[in-house]
Amino acid sequence: MADKGVVAELYADETFWEKLGKHSGQAGPQLVQKALVLYYTMKNSKTPNRIKASIMGALAYFILPLDAIPDAIVGVGYLDDLGVLTWAYDTTFNHINDAALKDASRAWRRLLGSAGAAGASAAECTTPSS
Repeated sequence: MADKGVVAELYADETFWEKLGKHSGQAGPQLVQKALVLYYTMKNSKTPNRIKASIMGALAYFILPLDAIPDAIVGVGYLDDLGVLTWAYDTTFNHINDAALKDASRAWRRLLGSAGAAGASAAECTTPSS
C-alpha cells in the first residue's frame, strides 16, 4: 500500500468490469455511460495523473460495496454513485476525447450484448478501438 496510494489500493480494473457487468441494468444507462467514458479517459496515456486520480477515486466509489446509499435499495441505490461519477465527469470534461467516447460506446454495446449472461468480461470490453 505504500507505493500505490489509498485510492489505487481500492480500485481494480477487474472489479470495475465485474460490477459493471453484473449491475449495469440496475445502475442504469446514464451511470454506465459515464463510468465507461471515465474509465477510457483514465486509461489514456495523455490524461494527466491528477485527472486519473480523480477518476480512479470516483470509479473506486462505484465498485466499493459500502456507499452512502446502499446499492441494494431498488430505485435509489445507485443515485450516490451517479452523483460521484457525474462530479468526476464534469470536473474532467476537458480531458475526455473522442477515442474515450467511442471506446465507451463500443463497450456499452458489448455489455448490452452480454446482458442475460453474467456480464461482459474486461477482455471483451477493454480492447481500444482502432
